[in-house]
Parts: sequence; C-alpha cells; structure tokens
Amino acid sequence: MRDLISAADIPVFAAGFVVSFLSALLVIRGLLSYVSRKSFAPFAWYRIFFGVLILILYWNRSAF
Repeated sequence: MRDLISAADIPVFAAGFVVSFLSALLVIRGLLSYVSRKSFAPFAWYRIFFGVLILILYWNRSAF
C-alpha cells in the first residue's frame, strides 16, 4: 500500500496528526482535571460491570 501514498498526501496526514494531537491533549487535560477533583469510582464501577457482562457473554456464547 506504500505505493499508493504520494507527496500530495503529506498535508492531509499533517492535518490529521495536528488535529489528533490537539484533541488528545484536550482530553487528557480534561481527564486529569476530573481526576484531581473526583475519584475513579465511577470508572471502576463501569469496568466491573463491563467485565461481568463480557464474562456472561463468553460463558453463554453457545447461545449465539
């Protein structure tokens, strides 16, 4: 697939890199701000619930 990429694609990749970097920076800043004010408890309960759901689906995979 490397043959399909040309020098004309550089601005598109550069714009995508910059936008993804800036959005990641904002999201990380927001997460750190949230964590400094509150706890990880909602995230922990979400992960526990999701983990149990995945286990139930795994154990009952013959039903699908």
